[in-house]
Parts: sequence; C-alpha cells; structure tokens
Amino acid sequence: QKAIDDFGIEDIWSRRMRAGKLEYEVKKRNVREKDNKYYTRDELLGMGFVHLIKQTDEKIAAKEAGLDLRPVTTTEIQK
Repeated sequence: QKAIDDFGIEDIWSRRMRAGKLEYEVKKRNVREKDNKYYTRDELLGMGFVHLIKQTDEKIAAKEAGLDLRPVTTTEIQK
C-alpha cells in the first residue's frame, strides 16, 4: 500500500503485449485518463507492485473466462 501511495497510483486498468513484453496501463491519481501511462511488468515489479499486478492478472483472466458475468434469474429481476 505504501508503494501505491508513494507513486500516486490509482489502479491498473489493462494490459497489452508490445514488442514481446507485457505492459500494464496505469491510472495515476489526479491525472486525466488520456494521460495514463504504460509500464512493463518488470518496471512495476521493480517498484514493488507485485500484489497489484497479481490482482490485475486474476481480474483479466476471470473476465476472459466469462466468470465476471452473473446469470440473471427471475428472482433478481423481481427485486
């Protein structure tokens, strides 16, 4: 948590492959979305963001597997 506060990181939004390296899109606090920056996995690991990278990877894997979708049932619609 201290590393996140020190670097002013709000969240990791996405990732991409670029030149054979995995890059993560980082949203910083008080910075516009269009000014998000991409950092390689090694750069983020060097800054101490192991837990944040793991969370992002798990979130993306769940989304790709379709686990982020909730089935809509009749009881939920009636609520």
